[in-house]
Amino acid sequence: YPVEVVWDPADPRLLVVQAAPLSPQQLAASSSSTTISHRNSSTVNKTFSKEKDLEDKCDKIVSMFATADNGVLLHDSFTLEPSYHKLLGVSVPSFYFVLKPDSSSTGGVQDTAPFRKSSATAVKEKVHAVTMKNFIGLEDANEEVRKAMLDFAYHLTIGNMDEAFKSIKLIKSETVWENMAKMCVKTRRLDVAALCLGHMGHARGANALRQAAKEPEVNARVAMLAIQLGMLDDAERLYMSCGRYDLLNNMYQASNQWSKAISTAENYDRINLRTTYYNFAKHCEISGDYAAAINGYEKSCTHRFEVPRMLLDNLTALEEYVMKSNEKEVLNWWAQYLESTGEMNAALQFYQAAQDDMSLVRVWCYCGRFEEAVQVANESKDKAACYHLARQLENMEKYTEAVHFYGKAQAYSNATRLCRANGLDNELISYALYSTEDDMLLVLNITRTSARIGINRLCYIIRQVWWGKH
Repeated sequence: YPVEVVWDPADPRLLVVQAAPLSPQQLAASSSSTTISHRNSSTVNKTFSKEKDLEDKCDKIVSMFATADNGVLLHDSFTLEPSYHKLLGVSVPSFYFVLKPDSSSTGGVQDTAPFRKSSATAVKEKVHAVTMKNFIGLEDANEEVRKAMLDFAYHLTIGNMDEAFKSIKLIKSETVWENMAKMCVKTRRLDVAALCLGHMGHARGANALRQAAKEPEVNARVAMLAIQLGMLDDAERLYMSCGRYDLLNNMYQASNQWSKAISTAENYDRINLRTTYYNFAKHCEISGDYAAAINGYEKSCTHRFEVPRMLLDNLTALEEYVMKSNEKEVLNWWAQYLESTGEMNAALQFYQAAQDDMSLVRVWCYCGRFEEAVQVANESKDKAACYHLARQLENMEKYTEAVHFYGKAQAYSNATRLCRANGLDNELISYALYSTEDDMLLVLNITRTSARIGINRLCYIIRQVWWGKH
């Protein structure tokens, strides 16, 4: 219900009301009264439902435009600060409020004798001016600019865009255009906002607004405008209202509100949860908070390569991290690093801990210790390890052992090639049966002229080739 009603002395259209919420007792009394009509009762209930979400006993300041042609139209509203006692008056570009006694300029001490001071001092201490949102930065503007801004706000409120543009076309102040762009966040007029950004020379904001036009939700597009104008609270509210928590998460990250970003990702945007943790870890790394960065990389499942990269300049910390880790990828990375520095014995220990048989065989062969390499390959099921060892044995002209490990690696074409070249007929037949059809035909042509091959084996090869073709 209205507590104070004031008009602007220069512009009769501007009406400002201080409205207080109905108390539960007032509402109960109103609803129980038999003299109130059904229509009035529903109006009271509707008013109370709108006001019940406000803070306890907090009034609202509501600015409106009142004309005979368009009636009363809401322009803006905000909650009255607790330090203000009541609305005193309005004069563009400011609202004027009476301060509570303990909120005056006397440092919070109540003035028990205000009339002993001069009237100018008393007014200074008891009245406080608050600039209207639309006029922030324009406190010292001339009368022409003030009138143009007020006309713009009025025509924007009634939806008359032609008149709104006419009222501001001669304005050249960047601050004025910025304030009008902020008004467009409240009115959701993105077409007007694009014009304002253009006059501001805000190229980045204009581009962001064009990119946001792809979003299906109007509030998401308006939120991007609010971000470009630094109105993060409004952008947060708009993103929440349209359920675009992915964009809200991005805004939190861009504004370094990481706790809110992570909370939003955990509760509403889980598809981007790992990305959020990764970006947070990157932020912590740049800030030098390596402990938090490690935690973020681990939660984003990128620690296997990001943490070693980050700690590479601090080998003591990196070694401590590796020793505490039981993951094969981390142990294998450290083993590769040790190998690159020539610490082969330590590298072998970590390769063994990581169960990387291929790397074990490779390092043993590099060190010339083929007995250990053969032992690892025989005990392993790693085809790559067996193949690498077979190549090394072939280079050493140990063909029988090489054929064995080619077979263990299921590289049957290499095994048959080596058998043909070195007269290993028994092994040739065995591995040819597992090789390709071309290899089997080649072996069949060889064995026809070889007296060392029995007729039974020859028939077996022919049968296998025939089955392969059919």
